Amino acid sequence: MTSKFPITCIIGNDIRTLETLFHGENGFDKQLNIVYRDRDGTIRMASLVAIEKLCKKINLSRVERIGGISHTLILQNDTTLVEITLEISSINSDAISIVVWRVFF
Repeated sequence: MTSKFPITCIIGNDIRTLETLFHGENGFDKQLNIVYRDRDGTIRMASLVAIEKLCKKINLSRVERIGGISHTLILQNDTTLVEITLEISSINSDAISIVVWRVFF
């Protein structure tokens, strides 16, 4: 399957994200053991990698990873908003170029 229009997937990473809580050998009366991993603050990295693989499989325009940006803040951060705006602008300018090319040639 191939995408019929340009799509860009932007994901965050490099955020310390809770993965597992478990009781150690000391039982239920003691502090839980906590395991953290590199993710986007909300979604498991394995899920994000699966999205990247799917994007490659269906030939999406681009998958962009932005480090240090969480899932919940990706649309509130100035850096990511600039990236998103630039991506939309580039897609729009490509679409306009295609239309102009079709009209004149």
